[in-house]
Amino acid sequence: RYFKVCHRTWCEAMGLLRKSDLIFIFIFFVDIIIALFCDVEQLLVADVTKYSPSTHPWPPQVMVDALHQFGRDLDPLLLARPVWFRTLILIRIVSLPLLPLFIYAFLRGRNWIRDVGLMYGAANVCIMSIVIAEELFGQYASPKPVHIFAVMLPWLIVPAALILRLLPKYPFGAPALKRD
Repeated sequence: RYFKVCHRTWCEAMGLLRKSDLIFIFIFFVDIIIALFCDVEQLLVADVTKYSPSTHPWPPQVMVDALHQFGRDLDPLLLARPVWFRTLILIRIVSLPLLPLFIYAFLRGRNWIRDVGLMYGAANVCIMSIVIAEELFGQYASPKPVHIFAVMLPWLIVPAALILRLLPKYPFGAPALKRD
């Protein structure tokens, strides 16, 4: 038997929080796709002027063309690819295996993801703060700062929201207490 520490309004509030977790789950899926198609390309292709589909079979040509066009129109940093930027991309790629864990933990309401999620969120807030500052004020500033800020802002807000979501000691509810 379990001792239930649950008041009706508390359960309802937790139910609302769990529905909002679907947003995080969706974003984790999107982030996997972005990492596999966009971030990987930025690591594999160090110099976009020397890109050739025959030497770089991944990602698909259509994705590479879209990324390079986005870089020409809006994001000079994406085309310049300085070492520090590629290092930040590498950090994101290394953390890629965490995303399926986040999806599982959020779907199942697993508290063990808390510490890893806080570190992941903090790392991504730092990464995106650096990238956005460069995009707005740095050597590779965007010719359309309002547009690039609008594109990049969700990738700053979501990790910050993840930190807030996982901040409580038991983000998915306290474990049930066994009663002897």
